[in-house]
Amino acid sequence: STANVSATTSGATSKASGIEAGNTTNVAASSYVGLTNANATGAGYNAAGVTTRATGNVQVYGNGTSVITANRTGTANVNGNAAVYAFSVNGASTVNVNKAVATGAYNQGIYAWGSGNVTVVANTVTTSGVNSTGVNAYSNSGYAQVSVGGVSTTGANSTGLEVYGYTGAKVSAVNVTTQGANSNG
Repeated sequence: STANVSATTSGATSKASGIEAGNTTNVAASSYVGLTNANATGAGYNAAGVTTRATGNVQVYGNGTSVITANRTGTANVNGNAAVYAFSVNGASTVNVNKAVATGAYNQGIYAWGSGNVTVVANTVTTSGVNSTGVNAYSNSGYAQVSVGGVSTTGANSTGLEVYGYTGAKVSAVNVTTQGANSNG
């Protein structure tokens, strides 16, 4: 796997599996990952292009021509598989990317979870494995807002968008396409 380290990374480290800012044993107070016209790719059993975890606010930005990819191997459902995985224990979670691509079973294009407000903005999100989700945005005590240009899933039992906000949710999607059997937009 490769990580384009010409990307701007603040509070992040470049990993063989992509870019990681905070993990299950080293959770940061807050986290920011920024890519400008750069790519991040993760590959393997628990693949993520960009992973960020914090007790406070988390932010992931992939602007310009940036592409964030997770090429997952394995067929078991394992938490943390996503091109972009943004998790905040007590704060807001913000993801604003050009393109997120997830391949392999039980994978997600974008997973954003927060206790505060959760915001996801993306031009394009694609998944190509069974039991996969394009965008999963969840706020357990705040508002969830998703705005995407296009979401496409091609695997069976896959979902284009899953959005939940405790105080409300708003979804704006130009095009959502699911091509696999038993799949929902």
